[in-house]
Amino acid sequence: MKNVTCVGIVAVALLVAAQVTSAQEPAAPLQAQSRYAVKFICGTPPHSAGDPDETQPVVRGSYATAINVHNPSLDSSIAFAKKVVIALPGQQPGPVSTFVRAQLAPNHAFEIDCGDIRTIGDKTNLETDPFLKGFVVIMTPEVLDVTAVYTARTRIPNAAGTDFVGGSSMIEVEVIQPVR
Repeated sequence: MKNVTCVGIVAVALLVAAQVTSAQEPAAPLQAQSRYAVKFICGTPPHSAGDPDETQPVVRGSYATAINVHNPSLDSSIAFAKKVVIALPGQQPGPVSTFVRAQLAPNHAFEIDCGDIRTIGDKTNLETDPFLKGFVVIMTPEVLDVTAVYTARTRIPNAAGTDFVGGSSMIEVEVIQPVR
């Protein structure tokens, strides 16, 4: 009887361990028919005083991206999964977040902005990086309306290089087509 009890306890322990492990694994992506890879750029790139902008990946300034997602269906919710993929310079692969799943009600929309990108990528230490570039990847079994809004404000250093004066602002809107 002791052997049966020990075997039973071990079996239960293994079952509980298997359930805990599977709960910690990232959710598999949906059976997606459509994939949207939306470029983003967020924050202020680091520049040293006196560095010419030509040697930097982007000009001195502040950058923001807002990704608008709309469910065009009038009667069906759409499930989707999204993740953040960071692009690093020098052909170095960056961190990739796990997929986050959600639903979007019929004819509703939401926005993914730089704050959301940092939240989605929280396991990749994005909250401490002042400047991020990469992709938000959205996977869904249905077609969505996806639009990216990019804004930037250039900053011109003063003669001492200690403060910034003037500059200009820009906005660009891009409709993102799905890859099937």
